Amino acid sequence: MPYALYVCLQDEDKIVAFSLEAATGQLTQQAASPVAGGPSVLALSPDRTVLYVGHRGQPALSSFRI
Repeated sequence: MPYALYVCLQDEDKIVAFSLEAATGQLTQQAASPVAGGPSVLALSPDRTVLYVGHRGQPALSSFRI
């Protein structure tokens, strides 16, 4: 069963989503989303359907349905 891994690229203003294959450790890029303001801290909602993103350049949060 693949797992998801989300990585903030602050200097590129985007978040990249990868699938992680538990048996092999292989990462495969699935998507990239632009996020202005330097994405920094990530958190998942308890039901794992929303990704919350803190911004380093301003006091703000963004949310993404996953």
